[in-house]
Amino acid sequence: PRRGFTATLESIGPELHDHRARAVGARRFEQGREAARWLRARLGRPEEPVSPAELLASWGVESQEMRIQTRSLEAVSVWGPSHGPAVLLNTVGRRTCAPAGPRATLADEIAHLLLDRRSALPLAEVLGGRAPLEPEQRANAFAAELLLPRAVAGAAFAAIGTGAAARACAATLQREFGVSR
Repeated sequence: PRRGFTATLESIGPELHDHRARAVGARRFEQGREAARWLRARLGRPEEPVSPAELLASWGVESQEMRIQTRSLEAVSVWGPSHGPAVLLNTVGRRTCAPAGPRATLADEIAHLLLDRRSALPLAEVLGGRAPLEPEQRANAFAAELLLPRAVAGAAFAAIGTGAAARACAATLQREFGVSR
C-alpha cells in the first residue's frame, strides 16, 4: 500500500460519513457516541471489550509512543500523501501516563482518523493548543462509547443496588473494559 493510505480507513471513513449524515442535527457528543456504536456493530463487537491498539494495528495504522515536552497534548494523528497514517502517543500527557490513559487516548485518535481526515488542523495549531472544542467533544464521546458502551454499563448497574454493589460493579467494568473510574 502507498504511504498515507490504508484500505480499511479508506472504506470505513466514507461508510461512517454516510451514516453520520443521518445525524446532522445531533450534538457533537451524540455524533461521537453514535459513530462508535456504528463502528462496534461493523466490527461485530457491539458489547465486547475492544483494544484500540489492536484495532489500529489491524488497519495498518502505526502507533508510536514518544515523549512530547508538554503534558497538555495526549496524542497526534497524522496522515497525508507521503506519511502516515500514524498515531503519536505522548507518554507524558496528563491522561496517557495514567493506567487506562493510553487506551482512551488511542480510542480518541481513532475518532479523529475516521471522522476528521477531511477537515484536519495543521500540526502547528494542534501543538499551539488551538484544537477546536467540537471535534474534541465528538472524539471524547466516541472514545468513551468505543471503550465501554453505555448500554453495557447501564445494564450492569441496573441489575444491582447502590453502595458496595455499585462500587464492585464499577471495578468489574473497569477491569473488563480497561477503562478508568
